[in-house]
Amino acid sequence: MKDRTLGDGIARQELNLLFVIDNSGSMEGEKIGAVNNAIRDVMTIMPEIQEDTSDAIIKISALKFSDKAEWIYTEPKDIGDFKWKDLSTEGGTNLSEAYDALSGWLCKKEKGGQMPDLGGIAPIIILMTDGMPTSFDWEKHLDELKKKGWYRVALRYALAIGIDTDEAMDVLRKFTGNPETVLKVYTAEALRKVIKVIAVTASKVKSNSASTNGDGVAGAVADNNHMAQEQIAEKLEEVKDIEW
Repeated sequence: MKDRTLGDGIARQELNLLFVIDNSGSMEGEKIGAVNNAIRDVMTIMPEIQEDTSDAIIKISALKFSDKAEWIYTEPKDIGDFKWKDLSTEGGTNLSEAYDALSGWLCKKEKGGQMPDLGGIAPIIILMTDGMPTSFDWEKHLDELKKKGWYRVALRYALAIGIDTDEAMDVLRKFTGNPETVLKVYTAEALRKVIKVIAVTASKVKSNSASTNGDGVAGAVADNNHMAQEQIAEKLEEVKDIEW
């Protein structure tokens, strides 16, 4: 296990990587298969990233949502303890409940959430879906999520899997707040590569960042997020069948 302290007993900061995955019935087949393969790929690389990181402990979480939202584990896991369990598909796309689950997760531990009470690095959130929400009040739930400090400082990406309608794309743009971090993905292989690039690259950049809590120094967080976005964009230029 990675030592949790720096010199003189100073605790390492936590970097949380969160996958938010639509496993509704429409994700059946190649789509959910690509997600499962991608996260397994990511988890083979993450131990090396953790070993190269001197000042952060990387924590992994995964939220699946269909008719209901459910965390794969009840708390963020160290890399060595996160064992991916392939997802199956069923039901609708209850994005409202997914946003509620995120809202609770992105609170400090002292308030019943899973984020550090002190310090911590702005998290990485990757949302993946292939269509419109079936919960019609999703925007109200997003408004509540936006009140969370950890959400506001997070590096947020959304992957639109085979989505072509402006209405569905607008849902994802409202989640990220940045059209440059919403990607259309058209094939299973491209989806696998994109998930891997975002998760691995962002973790490398942000695990070496200065610490900040949910009310942290906005300029430093924005600069760090921008650096990660630039490196991700550069690597994604080599991936076919995606669109910004």
